Amino acid sequence: MNKLHVTRIKNTYAKVDNHEKEQSELMKTITERDVKWKNTGDQTLQDKNILDKIKYQAIERQKHRDKAELLQDIDSATRFNEEISKETDEKKFLEMINDDDIKKSSIFNLEELWTRFDTSDGITKVVCITMFSSYFILSCVFGITVNLYGNYLLERFKLEEKYPKIAIFIEYRQKASKYYIISNLIFIVIVCLMNLVFGLSVLSILYT
Repeated sequence: MNKLHVTRIKNTYAKVDNHEKEQSELMKTITERDVKWKNTGDQTLQDKNILDKIKYQAIERQKHRDKAELLQDIDSATRFNEEISKETDEKKFLEMINDDDIKKSSIFNLEELWTRFDTSDGITKVVCITMFSSYFILSCVFGITVNLYGNYLLERFKLEEKYPKIAIFIEYRQKASKYYIISNLIFIVIVCLMNLVFGLSVLSILYT
């Protein structure tokens, strides 16, 4: 809540408070005059009361207007606070996203991962390379298994005969499956040869 809102609310609240005090004093005066008028019968007291009652009603109307203005000021200040709070939260969120520490700790930061790998010791590098190659081989084996099992299901349920309309797609899949299996087998052989060469290189370095 900024200073302008605070000042307006304080001023309007002070107006309402003054109206209530003024009304209280007027009502007290009117009540006292009524008592005196009943005791004395002085008509001037009653005339003054009529004027004060008119003034009381005018103050009442003004008080209602000031209260309405006070509510508007409070509502405006509340909306202002909500907007400021929202902007602050968005700013904090953006700062959190752009924070360098989070970027550095992110698993998707390839530069940081490469730096860590490059500065690690030899055993750690060997373990990382072995794990990556094993993961690659397992992925290829899984892909080959899924393709072979898919071909088995196609032959087992004879889908090509049951659904002639999709026979061309099944035939295309079987051809693509063959190339996929062959390519995965080639990848597995290449990775195994690379691991073999890498292992021999490490052994030659250790025992020379």
